[in-house]
Amino acid sequence: MEDLVDQTVGAAKHVKLEDVFNLLPDELIVSHIFDKICDAKSLCRISLVSKHFSSLVYQTKTISFKIPHEAPIMRQLVDHSPLFLLEKILNFITGPLTFAHALCHSITPQQSQSRPPTPASLEIEYRPPPPTAFEIEFLGFLAAKFIGKFTSLQSLHMEIDNSKMESSAFSVVKWKYDYKTNSIIILIAKSLHALRTATHDDENGDDYYNIDDFDALVETVSFTEISVLHRISVLEKLVCLLPKSLDKVVVTDTKKQGEFGFRGSDLDDLRNQNTEDSRNQNTEDSATGVNFRLWTAPLLKLPLSRSVMRMVSVYLYKDINNLKDDCLIVKEAFEGEEEVFVEALMEMLKKEVAMGEIVRPQDMIFHPTD
Repeated sequence: MEDLVDQTVGAAKHVKLEDVFNLLPDELIVSHIFDKICDAKSLCRISLVSKHFSSLVYQTKTISFKIPHEAPIMRQLVDHSPLFLLEKILNFITGPLTFAHALCHSITPQQSQSRPPTPASLEIEYRPPPPTAFEIEFLGFLAAKFIGKFTSLQSLHMEIDNSKMESSAFSVVKWKYDYKTNSIIILIAKSLHALRTATHDDENGDDYYNIDDFDALVETVSFTEISVLHRISVLEKLVCLLPKSLDKVVVTDTKKQGEFGFRGSDLDDLRNQNTEDSRNQNTEDSATGVNFRLWTAPLLKLPLSRSVMRMVSVYLYKDINNLKDDCLIVKEAFEGEEEVFVEALMEMLKKEVAMGEIVRPQDMIFHPTD
């Protein structure tokens, strides 16, 4: 008798729990469960549980996902045509994300220099390594067949997983891409220490860039520029597949070296860039160069942050048609970031510009050739 009672009560509880779950409104499941999960891989698995879940998953308003970004492979450059990053990227795309981790490049300085590298001092070739079948299948599915089905999507967070990449000798890297001013700010330093541990107090010391430092800086600057443009290219292609309801996109990386985002009208501009009219614009009406500025300091003391940076370089690239003051762009670059980076930019602006010039598009290391 007791066994029969236990079975009856247990069955009743089971039915009751199922009934309670089934009584949850779909809107509540989406807003309080799926929107909280937001991870694309997890949502993909949930969508396979049942037809009901599958229909609800695609009503999720917030999605985040991570894609791998493989470190570049350094090779000796011999008689190859340089400077064709975006052309190679676009040719390699079979889906908006399939190339996301499959980018490698070769860099060779044209000559030994005592100053930090400039765009014209580099030659680059890119050979995408063959990704595995799983990576191509997963990334292609994620972009074209999964995320594109979210008809109510409002917020998208894409994280580039660069955690496994080898660290450069220049371990401090921070960058910012500003869509409105069409500018890129890059801050690179060999080290960042508490002020009391600094061993080099002479700002005019002779131990500036030796050949090893130069090579490491060339690699770091080049890879950072490439990464920024790479992420923008990924996003431009991905946005075209997503619903018009999308209002916010944020792109970050696991090392927190840089972040950029788009909201509202900026997303509309991105979509318009991929229309036929945008592709057929007269090249004579487009920018004919890029304003380039470089600030350097062998040692940078940051009293407010009680820190010191060594071998610091700040690079500014902006569209030649952008009339906004260079110093203002730099000052605003890291607003909201860690105080040490904000202070570093302010202190660097007190230095004389080490180099300021207009760089022709064909000399930019991330410029596509015809």
